[in-house]
Amino acid sequence: MRIAFGLILILLTPGILRAQNSADAKKALAYADQYFAARKAGQAIGSYRSFLQEFPAHKRADYAIYMIGQASESALVQLGAIIPAGLFVDLHPEYKQYQALAKFLAREYGFMTGVSEGDPYWYYDMRAYRELLRRFPKSEYADDVRFLLVRYEEAGYASDMAWAMTPSPERVKRVRYLLKRYDEILRDYPKTNRKSEIERAITGLKKYLRR
Repeated sequence: MRIAFGLILILLTPGILRAQNSADAKKALAYADQYFAARKAGQAIGSYRSFLQEFPAHKRADYAIYMIGQASESALVQLGAIIPAGLFVDLHPEYKQYQALAKFLAREYGFMTGVSEGDPYWYYDMRAYRELLRRFPKSEYADDVRFLLVRYEEAGYASDMAWAMTPSPERVKRVRYLLKRYDEILRDYPKTNRKSEIERAITGLKKYLRR
């Protein structure tokens, strides 16, 4: 009888462990989501990273990587919102918090080329999104990530394009490159939830070419 009970326990143990791991993973992800919802980007990023370290093969690993990118973008948008305070920006109650987070992001992911840590208009280089495409090319978030990466590139050209009265050959080349990237997303993901945003971006770029 003892032997039979022991065999049953051995057979049941893997299932029990899987259920426990599943519950732990769900709880860990829920904590990270709560931080993100509360706009505590630093804690959210740390929690999503901890989830990935503890459950690297989990079915929602792609979601965790996607949310790291979302939290990073959100944090820097929040930081950018307080920059207009000008000379008194350092007196803003949230400035030190966001400055510390920006330094963390710089250390973990790096800045864009030519943008230093002291520049208040820094941009996150979206390495988390690139990691998602590399590890999970068929993820349900792949179309969103590809759109965000192209939009990010377009934003890098926006200032130069806004001031240019007529498109130079180099600017035309950039715009055609962006149009191609947007068209590829629509081709690869005809049902993407980003379709209207992509179409607006394409319309704006084509309008620029007609200057």
